[in-house]
Amino acid sequence: MATDGYFDLYGTLQETEQALCHQIETDPLCIGMGCDKNNKSTKGVLPGNCSFDDRTYVRISCF
Repeated sequence: MATDGYFDLYGTLQETEQALCHQIETDPLCIGMGCDKNNKSTKGVLPGNCSFDDRTYVRISCF
């Protein structure tokens, strides 16, 4: 479960962060790669910020 600061979720936080880093490196203004289709409210990375948005990632395991 995560907030809208992540475009895609993966099995681990590390994998999810890697995907986000790739998104930021390849499209920091968020004008392609699905930003306009899947995350219409997402803005580009603003000066002084390290990401598009604040974010939270929660993974719950039940044994």
